Amino acid sequence: MRALCAVLCLGLVAALHPKKQAAPQVHKAPPGVHGHQWVTENCRRLSNLLRQKQTAVRKLSAAGTAVVRDKALAPPEKLFRVHTLEVFQRELNESERSLFEAVEGLQRVLKGNLRDVVSMKDSSRQRLQALREAAIKEEQEYMELVAAEKHQQEALKVAQDRNKTLSMLDEILEDVRKAADRLEEDIEEHAFDNNKQVQDEIQRCEEECL
Repeated sequence: MRALCAVLCLGLVAALHPKKQAAPQVHKAPPGVHGHQWVTENCRRLSNLLRQKQTAVRKLSAAGTAVVRDKALAPPEKLFRVHTLEVFQRELNESERSLFEAVEGLQRVLKGNLRDVVSMKDSSRQRLQALREAAIKEEQEYMELVAAEKHQQEALKVAQDRNKTLSMLDEILEDVRKAADRLEEDIEEHAFDNNKQVQDEIQRCEEECL
């Protein structure tokens, strides 16, 4: 894609380059200079975006591999997470494709004859067709993202309910622990009383025998 980016940028430079240059004028920029600056700046930004996109794709791929290897996840949850990561990656790819189509469209218009209505109509038809296809794909992506959001909310609710259940269990176990402590204290007190009674009884018997 970076090679394609370079080709498109060179094409824009060629399209913006004037076929005939007028005689130089004092204190006036040469024809096409501003256009070249615009292309240079935006091609640099486009190249940076492509690098960021490739980094994001690598991270998504690594996340997908981690999900597949996670033995703690149930198969349905694992499948859903992988599918969601694929949706995000497709969104990146579609955005990149739309960007290059827009650049190609600009290049085609710049190279074309703006006085030729037929050429302009053909460019408009191509853009309209691309928009229709993009709208269909975007609707599909949107529905999948809505499903992902719903699943995430349901998973969050399940986690909250699980936390509530665990909290209740913790309270019950704490009550049981306190009851066990009280019972142990009662047993120790009774054992002390019984031991004292036995010692008193032994002492009384010894005194009677004497």
